[in-house]
Amino acid sequence: MASRKPTEDNKTGTEVRDLLRAVYVGDFQSAKMALEAGTPVDVTDPETGLCSFHIAIGTDNLFLAKYLREQWHAAVFPDARGRLPTVIAAQCRTSEAMNEYVLEVELKALGLE
Repeated sequence: MASRKPTEDNKTGTEVRDLLRAVYVGDFQSAKMALEAGTPVDVTDPETGLCSFHIAIGTDNLFLAKYLREQWHAAVFPDARGRLPTVIAAQCRTSEAMNEYVLEVELKALGLE
């Protein structure tokens, strides 16, 4: 896979939770502030194994998913359960627009575009 592994968390648990919570509830401004403050985009929640990109996909927030991937270069990697973003999208029954975007991103990351 042509993506990088999730970054190691060098921020406090609170900062990581703030980013992940902001993405979960669709709070763009809070997510942006957390990223600008240095919270790594690819850091994963130790309990769920999900990163911000996974959460944006699962909550069907195309705007945030694109922002995380295109502005912050969120990596494409499986969650702690081994699910790639396309599987997360399918299991969460996301919109057709999200499905198409995630498929395109994943194919590019795998070098299959």
